Amino acid sequence: MTGAFDVAVIGAGIAGASAAWACAGHGRVVLLEREDQAGFHSTGRSAGIFSLGHSVDLVRHLASASLPFLGSPPPGFAWAPLLAPRPVLHVASGPEAGRLDAHRADLGRHVPDLALLEPAGALALCPVLDPVAVSWALLESSAWDMDVHGLLHGFLSGLRARGGEVRLDAAVTGLERRDGAWTIRTASGDLRAEVVVDAAGAWGDRVAAMAGCRPLGLAALRRTAALVDAPGDVRAWPMVKVLGDVLYWKPDGGRLLVSPMDEVREEPGDARADDEGVAIAMERLVGVTTLRPDHVPHRWAGHRTFTPDRCPVAGFDPEVPGFFWLVGQGGTGIRTAPALADVAAELVASRPFPPDLVERGVRPEALSPRRFR
Repeated sequence: MTGAFDVAVIGAGIAGASAAWACAGHGRVVLLEREDQAGFHSTGRSAGIFSLGHSVDLVRHLASASLPFLGSPPPGFAWAPLLAPRPVLHVASGPEAGRLDAHRADLGRHVPDLALLEPAGALALCPVLDPVAVSWALLESSAWDMDVHGLLHGFLSGLRARGGEVRLDAAVTGLERRDGAWTIRTASGDLRAEVVVDAAGAWGDRVAAMAGCRPLGLAALRRTAALVDAPGDVRAWPMVKVLGDVLYWKPDGGRLLVSPMDEVREEPGDARADDEGVAIAMERLVGVTTLRPDHVPHRWAGHRTFTPDRCPVAGFDPEVPGFFWLVGQGGTGIRTAPALADVAAELVASRPFPPDLVERGVRPEALSPRRFR
């Protein structure tokens, strides 16, 4: 054995790193990662935007609860601000133009500063929009770029400062519960822990199977992203999202990061962008802008992992003692990490569900794996 811990967290993406940091406030914690670096898969390939204008209500509540932490993290957590203003322009094109009232009502329930713009107002913010293709737009002013690297490494360094351990190249190969504790077999040696937190993302069901848990039915959906050259200085441009979940783009390092918002089901692994996904992104970009990219200097893809109801899971398995699920963030794990980490830490320590989340409309049963049993 290479150690005994109160909590072993499997997966060092943003979900696992944040949960390990939070749990380390109550006991001895080890964070296990199969890769040679933390955040290699979904976390390291995030677009890094904080917006309340997208996703289901439960995720919006969790993101809203996370915002105070992201805007003002604990002293010493980060060397620079984690958030920088980046408004989101939600534009309507084609059939979405007839759903103005529905989109406006949905976004307005969570985005208090939502403003309706005519095409001219949208073009003033993003001059490459095609005024013929864009019929109207909604501006979400209170959105931000997120420093994903800074947030992840704030949790990792904070975990170490609290006495926790981070073990890389430590793929879990077996889980066995005996005498009220787990024996965890890893590529870097065996260890014991009273509680296992499954934050393995796309591999979540596979980790659970080692522990004898029934699967939740997690689906790893590939999303494509590409960089294209920008027509001048685009640093002040908003992120633009075409309603209907068909396209977004945002400034990124002097270029534009473009995604067709695709969802291609795959087996968990190192997601790669293919020619078809990139071609779809370029076709859709040409359809709503005056841009005509002649090459794509960089492309990549990442998995967004969903549960069957597309809402995250945070709770103990109802059938296997000591096994805690923290999976299914579906591409929203960066902006919901502080709130979900708080849930994990409180429940793992046998403390009450965070009352501030209940006040925001988040109920324990909405996150519990029991809903799939």
